[in-house]
Amino acid sequence: MTKPVATPKHERMFLNVIIISMLAGVILWVLLIEPFVSVYIEQFIGKTISELGGFAGLLYFMIGSIFAMACATLIVIVFFSYRYELPKKNEAYARSLADLSNARETLEAATKYIEEMENELKEKSSHYEQLTKEIDSMSALNSDSVEELKSKLSAIDTLSRNKIWTERLISFSIGVISSILAAFLFQLLSHTS
Repeated sequence: MTKPVATPKHERMFLNVIIISMLAGVILWVLLIEPFVSVYIEQFIGKTISELGGFAGLLYFMIGSIFAMACATLIVIVFFSYRYELPKKNEAYARSLADLSNARETLEAATKYIEEMENELKEKSSHYEQLTKEIDSMSALNSDSVEELKSKLSAIDTLSRNKIWTERLISFSIGVISSILAAFLFQLLSHTS
């Protein structure tokens, strides 16, 4: 079911209906309400309405007509508000509820993410404490072990440097020998041709 929405056409129609309702209110006053009410008013004041005179009679007629117009207009306004304004408000409320639902879902997701991050932080904190304990136990090595370790590392470093220089010297020697051999072969081949 689509909800009606007030358009400029509806607004013009609303104004026309208000004018018609005012006229209907005057007609209702003159034809139905005034004859019924005039009996009670005449009994209350002790005179007939026609005996009141020009201004008082006009005032009586205007007050009654204005009251009838106001009632008829109020009925039309209530109808148009119910027909066109209430659905707009209901749509706005529905959108607000949907927004609140989305916000609640986002908040639940954020809460879940925060809980996961807290758990991860606890795990990392315990891992950090374990590593700190291991570092403390490693630092408890006595200085002799550290000196011994340093001397072994420097000996390994010296051996690996010597090995590198030996490999370089062998490579250089092979390169020189192969160059001499290539020159000798080149000379041999160039003389034989």
